[in-house]
Amino acid sequence: MDARSLFVAGAKLLGIWFLTEAVADLLRFGIGVGPGWLIPLFFFLVGFILTFMTGAVARSVRLS
Repeated sequence: MDARSLFVAGAKLLGIWFLTEAVADLLRFGIGVGPGWLIPLFFFLVGFILTFMTGAVARSVRLS
């Protein structure tokens, strides 16, 4: 396993954790209007980017 594969695997695991935190925050705080949306939205966006975008970025960028 090379460094790029380890990086992608770690980023995907971290992304999945962020996505589960987003769902947990929505269940904890409820769905409503106001600043309660900001934390789950942040976790969801970071989790989505880490989970689904790191593979594409790692394939296009060579890690030395």
